[in-house]
Amino acid sequence: MFDSNDIQTSIFHGSEQQLEYAELCTALFESTLLDIAKQDNLDTVRIQRKLAGLSYHVKNAAYKLLTTENPMAVDIHNASWQLKQPRKCPGKQYLTQEAVDWYMKHSCYGLPVPVLLMDYEHIYLELDSIDIMDLPNKRIHLNKNKWISLEAQEETQPVLQNKQQQLVIPQKPFKATMTSACCGHRWSHKGITHPRKLSLRELLLSTTIHWKNFRFPV
Repeated sequence: MFDSNDIQTSIFHGSEQQLEYAELCTALFESTLLDIAKQDNLDTVRIQRKLAGLSYHVKNAAYKLLTTENPMAVDIHNASWQLKQPRKCPGKQYLTQEAVDWYMKHSCYGLPVPVLLMDYEHIYLELDSIDIMDLPNKRIHLNKNKWISLEAQEETQPVLQNKQQQLVIPQKPFKATMTSACCGHRWSHKGITHPRKLSLRELLLSTTIHWKNFRFPV
């Protein structure tokens, strides 16, 4: 079993590797502490619980970000994945029958999936994971985005009434949707915009992706 406390002695023997690991841990700590500070619905007990496990989760994430093989590069200073952003969002603004068929066949517990979210200013893909399957009723439950219907939709342009309203649509996992979700790519009506920062949870989830076919190995 992985022990994050033994990383520098058992895995990262070179001084350059140890430095990258240390810098990445620092960036992850700073980013996660800032996320916690911005949450206004946490009581003292929940804050203490989050801080108690923070060191382990940060070291675990840093190790996995540096050792996981995928098409992206790690920015150790910003604790993020980097890959050239496409000019347009690779996710469609509706759920295709092809995507429905894929989920009906390959859905399983813990599977990382991309979901499309949109507000008044941005459209982007977010990484989430399946934690409940109700395939007879054509729906899946995601860890963050809750219940999502697997009913194919017609190709229509959604109309958003305010900045808080979001369109949540499961997208078929393929390289373009998954890398954009992992890198935090965002688009506005003007085109490419500044990427969003992924949470520690999303970064850890990104290291579980099976890049060969985006399904968990049998």
